[in-house]
Amino acid sequence: MKYILNKEQQDIVQNNLHIIRIVINKCININRNIFGMEYDDIFQVGTIGLCKAVITYFSNKDTSFETYAFCIIRNEIYNHLNSINRKNIYCDTELIEKADIQSTSITPEESLDEKIALEALRRSKERYSGVTLKGIEALELKLKGHSGTDIAKMYKVKPNYIAACISRAIKYLRKDKIFSSEIGK
Repeated sequence: MKYILNKEQQDIVQNNLHIIRIVINKCININRNIFGMEYDDIFQVGTIGLCKAVITYFSNKDTSFETYAFCIIRNEIYNHLNSINRKNIYCDTELIEKADIQSTSITPEESLDEKIALEALRRSKERYSGVTLKGIEALELKLKGHSGTDIAKMYKVKPNYIAACISRAIKYLRKDKIFSSEIGK
């Protein structure tokens, strides 16, 4: 929806931008791993909420503008976050995994390292269970060329669940001295 503000309304928006910061600081946890949840993105959505508040506020209400704007901004941001959740616009898991795999010195470009990594992952499965085990299995499949979506279909779960399993596995594998020694780190 397009909002056209007159000069007076634009001034009100300029003078009340601090309300957006207050809403973000009180109500929102910024998460850079999720697309659309960085501070600037949230602030832009809050600005839209502030514009809506300026357009829809009537001064004869019992509520001050700041209180009214706070609620409108917060709800606008919550709606944005809900739409992100519904659309599952998470950062490309493959990019995250590549960064994590590279940080453990496993580079998919080198087939020898790939074989070593696969063997280390296979051996590490004996030491883990539950979500971490699924994450290790998913990492193996990723190294073999499967996508996160393909793996999710194999397990009959959502891709986000596979991404969470992989994230958990990477977290534990980074601390695993046996795994680190097997991959030569």
